[in-house]
Amino acid sequence: MCSNIRVYLTFIIMAMASVASYSQVTFNEMASELGITDNDFTCGVGIVDLDNDGYSEIITATHIGNDRLYMWNGTQYEELGEEYGLAAPANYHHQIALTDIDKDNLPDFFVSGDPAYGNHGHLYLNRGQPPFLDVAENYNVDTVREMGSAFMQFLPDSELGFLCGGRMMVRTGQEFFDITDGSGFETIQNVLSPVFFDMDNDYDDDVFIGGNHSDNSGRLYRNNGDSSFTDVSSNTNEGGFPIGQGAAIEDFDGDGDFDIYITYGYGFNSMWFNDGPGYFVNATNYSNTGVEGYSRGVTTGDYDNDGDVDIFVNRALDYNILFLNDGNGRFSDISYDAGIADNLNGGGCASSDLDNDGQLDIVAVNFDFDETQVYINQNENSNYLKIKLQGIYPNTLALGAIVKLYGIENDPPSEEYIGMREVRSVTTLYSFDDPIMHFGTGDYESLRIEVVFNSLRSYDTTGVTPGQQITINESMISVDDPPANLPDEYLLVSAYPNPFNASTIITAEGLDSPDAKIKIYDTLGRLIRSDQLTDNKYVWNGKNDNGNSAPSGMYFVRVSDNLKSESVKITLLK
Repeated sequence: MCSNIRVYLTFIIMAMASVASYSQVTFNEMASELGITDNDFTCGVGIVDLDNDGYSEIITATHIGNDRLYMWNGTQYEELGEEYGLAAPANYHHQIALTDIDKDNLPDFFVSGDPAYGNHGHLYLNRGQPPFLDVAENYNVDTVREMGSAFMQFLPDSELGFLCGGRMMVRTGQEFFDITDGSGFETIQNVLSPVFFDMDNDYDDDVFIGGNHSDNSGRLYRNNGDSSFTDVSSNTNEGGFPIGQGAAIEDFDGDGDFDIYITYGYGFNSMWFNDGPGYFVNATNYSNTGVEGYSRGVTTGDYDNDGDVDIFVNRALDYNILFLNDGNGRFSDISYDAGIADNLNGGGCASSDLDNDGQLDIVAVNFDFDETQVYINQNENSNYLKIKLQGIYPNTLALGAIVKLYGIENDPPSEEYIGMREVRSVTTLYSFDDPIMHFGTGDYESLRIEVVFNSLRSYDTTGVTPGQQITINESMISVDDPPANLPDEYLLVSAYPNPFNASTIITAEGLDSPDAKIKIYDTLGRLIRSDQLTDNKYVWNGKNDNGNSAPSGMYFVRVSDNLKSESVKITLLK
């Protein structure tokens, strides 16, 4: 994108350990300058390069109005929805889900509809030229009634699955067949935001589902590895998740597994740290992210390129929020300083490097006929790496593939985990982020990339320099290459005595690293003690990091190395 749409700002770089922490990130709202002028009642947004020209297009799903397709023409975006065959008028369209239904390496997408209101789901086949073909009826997905839907791959060699509302379907030949019975999803309904992700580091996709009504708590399902799922929503320190409409799932605390941030609607948002594998602790107070104000959409990314994941929340009854991560899963509200604190009627949102400058931008759509916002990131640095994955048949989009990035230090030789990303069909409420994965790289000058595709083929390369985009093609990887760090066993963590009074000995078996870390949380998700194990053991005397005695009660101990993590509950009695 041309430099005339950007305002270059000076920002101060503050060194913090080996990863940079940037004191300022600033956005300019530039929707009208970029040719995006709609004021529909818009629910969802998706961002993806539909024509492989190196610039991403913007798709919107509209509750009342017309679905929109904004194509980049070299100087700005041009709305070409009608030319490309998108439904008009688009009554009761909500979510957009990314797929490649004909496996031609051109992204396709599904827009959910509601037959009860005279409109059905639309599956748009991208032919590389207008118009797209609506093949929903051909593939037996035109009668989807719920708002939420997402594609995934059950097993390394399976066809695509499709969770559409309360139905689980699998592709067989040229259509999808309903396999809901026996899938574990027989009773779910009012699905808003199904987000598939690997919660337990076993390289198959589990799913978190947000609900549409006040009586629907967030639900978590573990993939059984056989096209069925088990409800494990109780795997939290509070016995379940709160009500939630949207969710963003990333490694917010930088410990090597995916956490969940839930937007509530009228209530308070909440943060849930994955205490491994797949056990979640309420860390809302610790993370400082428990805002209200009718939050709907949420998108994530490293907006200041310092090496951690930040959060943007699109709200309806208060200003939009940008939470900046301090690198340890604690966040600061910098919305006004960043220039994104608009107060409209927020719906979905998505992140992408729209102008290809290495800085993530944000698109936020709105209900009630408010204008779409396009926030262009005004920072200028080369502390980033963008990675595009190309999968193989039948998963050409590489859905479910996980990329981990490490920074390399030369003196002394070492490497440090920066973060992880996963390719997903849906990333949040009604919407999906650009599937090109963006990492901030901080001050590192050399990087190592580790990729595990859903086929379990793996790729590992080192000496990569920041400030570029690279493409990794799964077809170029030998089928005999073993998965990178695929766990064949989990840690065994125990504590004795438990319950305890003066002290307890925490023991870990199966560690792969001598510098394993231990973290102890209270029942509110607050980190009270952080240290390292010695000879696979740690003696906790019931005191926090400040040397003060912790009160009686239940605590959660998490032990992790570079590859695995495990938790145990302990009880302190006084």
